[in-house]
Amino acid sequence: MKKIFVFAAFVTTAACNTNNSIQTKAYIFERKMLSNGKLMVHYVFNAGKALFQDSSVIENKVLPQDSVIVQFKKEDPAESRLVE
Repeated sequence: MKKIFVFAAFVTTAACNTNNSIQTKAYIFERKMLSNGKLMVHYVFNAGKALFQDSSVIENKVLPQDSVIVQFKKEDPAESRLVE
């Protein structure tokens, strides 16, 4: 019985610590149409005390506003991706 309790506590702890990514709003400062018909957007976002710039190539998506939601890991904010 004690082993089951310890195992359940371990699984619960592991499940609670898996959320190491953050979502935030990024502001698009440049849009560029590529020769293959895809859209490249350059954006900037705030990750704590620093501003980061990144870009992404988008296919078959309309971005009517000048902001998008990005997701990045706490350990490495320079690696970000757009949230669909």
